[in-house]
Amino acid sequence: MKRSWTPISPSGFHPLTEAELAAYFVDDFEAQYQPGRRYLLGRLAAYLHDLAALGLTMEIWLDGSFTTRCPEPNDIDLVVLLSYREVARLAHAEQIRLSFLLNERLRIRYACDVYHADIGDAAERHRWTQQFATNHDNTPKGIFTLTL
Repeated sequence: MKRSWTPISPSGFHPLTEAELAAYFVDDFEAQYQPGRRYLLGRLAAYLHDLAALGLTMEIWLDGSFTTRCPEPNDIDLVVLLSYREVARLAHAEQIRLSFLLNERLRIRYACDVYHADIGDAAERHRWTQQFATNHDNTPKGIFTLTL
């Protein structure tokens, strides 16, 4: 079993803006760990920028060791919740771009493990809530969310 680190936040949803991310995920860590976490945050910002360029309304839920007191996470786990109906209305080239951006393993470019679900699918929202709301040892933790 993977090591479970102390969650950064208590259970529940914690909406953040992109400008608030560093305060939670970088600034509160010892100086020696800040560069690695700042790098991950920079890659996340690049990912969010590329997603936002598609003009879709999306919720991004953050998870993984990045959302815990782990000093040196390898990546950021996240799920992108978006309307599959909106996606169907995108031009073909935009759908191809989105398909690339929703690939599960974007570690080389964005340092993210990405999953996705239809924002209107209650069962999927529940499944991701259950998965993201606990650590590997079933300790409750918060879910940080962003809206694009």
